[in-house]
Amino acid sequence: MRYQALVGITMLTCCNSAVTGKAPTPTEEFVSGCKTVVEAIDEGKSAEGFNPGFCLGIVVGMLDGLDAAGGVVNGVKRVCIPQDRDAMVIVRKIVAISVEQPELVKEAKPSVLAAIAVIQKFTCDQPQG
Repeated sequence: MRYQALVGITMLTCCNSAVTGKAPTPTEEFVSGCKTVVEAIDEGKSAEGFNPGFCLGIVVGMLDGLDAAGGVVNGVKRVCIPQDRDAMVIVRKIVAISVEQPELVKEAKPSVLAAIAVIQKFTCDQPQG
């Protein structure tokens, strides 16, 4: 809990929006970072800075955690993480969700948005990829 508070305070102080005068939410920063990662990869460049690292850190952590748990969530196997998983599949899914369901960016925490993307992409009864 203490760590989450520190991350939240750091994000609010470091990432203030000069345009609106209102600090972006952590989820807005997360999605912004994911968009930056997608743009950089598509252009053959590297993505640098806090927000891209924030995005990739949550995505890789989510994938590794679910893989370690065998895809089990609340006692039920919900996701089948492929061995050759690519975090970019989830990063792109997060960007797509943010466009298709912008209310989630306003309502969900970054980790919840990442979990939704993982579940939608790697549900066990769907083809992987």
